[in-house]
Amino acid sequence: ACDGFWDVMTNEMAVAVLDYSFRPFQQQTSPVLAEYDEFLMSMCGTRIQDNQDDFSCDGSSMQLQQIAQNMRDFAYYRGSSDNISVLVIEIA
Repeated sequence: ACDGFWDVMTNEMAVAVLDYSFRPFQQQTSPVLAEYDEFLMSMCGTRIQDNQDDFSCDGSSMQLQQIAQNMRDFAYYRGSSDNISVLVIEIA
């Protein structure tokens, strides 16, 4: 991710959000996850109205591109005013 992302996210917050994206039914143990859930629910309503099918509103695990987009949008949601790029790579 670029600096616009890190302006509003710590390493720990990013890891928590990323981990939660892969396991959406895990117990929330971080305040940032409650905020992320609130963000996701607000985005579900917006994207459903816009007929965007690329967003998981049912709690299922997400694709890598979708996770990167969500993390980017979450940084904007948290108040970043800089440009933001996020890349999520799965290493098997």
